Amino acid sequence: LFPSTTLFRSPEPPTDGTYVSVVTTLLGVSFNSSLVRPEDIPKTWEDVVSPRFAESMLLADPRNVPVYANLFAVLRERFGEDYLRKLAAQRPKLVDSSVPGSQQLAAGEAALLLPNIESVTAALEAKGAPVKTVILEPTVGSEFLAAISSNADHAEQARVFMDFLLSEKGQTVLAQSFRGSSKLGALPGSTPFPAGYVAPDVPAALKQLPELVKLLGIG
Repeated sequence: LFPSTTLFRSPEPPTDGTYVSVVTTLLGVSFNSSLVRPEDIPKTWEDVVSPRFAESMLLADPRNVPVYANLFAVLRERFGEDYLRKLAAQRPKLVDSSVPGSQQLAAGEAALLLPNIESVTAALEAKGAPVKTVILEPTVGSEFLAAISSNADHAEQARVFMDFLLSEKGQTVLAQSFRGSSKLGALPGSTPFPAGYVAPDVPAALKQLPELVKLLGIG
């Protein structure tokens, strides 16, 4: 685990860490549009635990992907332990990660899958699969980091590339490629950065993992 400084988290360039976040893929909830009516698409986390989705939900295992654990830790902090118990009461089917889970979702094995990122469902959606992802608040994300080695052989070229990554053009390319979000704001092809975004703290979330697993009923 490395220290990171999120792009534009402060008005000054990062000075407290080696790395800078260049694009963020947000965690959300995916749904099968053939099984979920437009009016039933979750708009809040409370909608996710509606009785209509009982026994029709896939849960990506937080023990396999640390940022999933981070999201459940945020939900626990915001809504309390009872919220995770409500998720458990939905009797979700556990999947290894959102990638196989998205395949199962596309096949109609469930109505919802969480957590997931847009780039995973976008590839299936492009092939005609009835899957989409919505970003609910609060949420966390996977922050992709970039750095320049202190003893780089071509430091000046590295600085030029970093400047490109942090430019509007570079941020647009990254956001489109990853179906991600940029701290520069709304760019073509980017996902709007939600006001309820919580910067990831994976080490803290992993400390809670045994309790999260128990609350979710998957231990």
